[in-house]
Amino acid sequence: MWTEESYLKRTVELISRILKMIGLRTRRRCRVILLTVAIGIAVVILWQVYARNGSECTRSPVRPQDFPACLKAPEGASHICYSSTTDSEGAKQLYFRTHESYPANTIIDFLSTHLTKCGFHKLDYDLLNPEIPSSRLEGWGKYDDSVRGPACRVHEWHEDWLNGQGDTVSVTLEYRYPIGEDPDLDDLGVVLLWSKTTDWKKPFLDSYLRTHEPNAT
Repeated sequence: MWTEESYLKRTVELISRILKMIGLRTRRRCRVILLTVAIGIAVVILWQVYARNGSECTRSPVRPQDFPACLKAPEGASHICYSSTTDSEGAKQLYFRTHESYPANTIIDFLSTHLTKCGFHKLDYDLLNPEIPSSRLEGWGKYDDSVRGPACRVHEWHEDWLNGQGDTVSVTLEYRYPIGEDPDLDDLGVVLLWSKTTDWKKPFLDSYLRTHEPNAT
């Protein structure tokens, strides 16, 4: 249930921004090399996420006792699935679907209220890519996905939340329908991913706080 297309899309967005900053000042051969390296990074990310769909991830339709209280589905949600990685990071993920018409203000408000009560505050920018505004600032995004099966159009909302202990919750909402068919903007998929501060994530967190929340450091 890990959303590998979301990780790939966000990686491509970051790569595009880097190439735009480099612009014409970089020779064509260097741009080709940079793009090749970037594609390699994206492939590695996809491989890691697919691996988590296998032996490193356990799933259950029943809420585990050790699941974080901040991950909660609303009444009436369906296709509920709880996932946990079995590595040292111990990430937890909640997936569910719900009937919520675009732009899903009700479910966004529900998640915001619950996360706030659990001691989290929303971040205005992407935690791992702090130059990319969250959906709170830019609104819903749209892209075409052909990573899995027939090509689909995806409308996506993404934002990150942070608490005082450095735990994060990544919130992703998606409407997905086959390209060429009438848009289905009522069947909403939601992914909530909780993770604690780890050695690899701490530099990103410190960089984000220095850039966007200097009073918190």
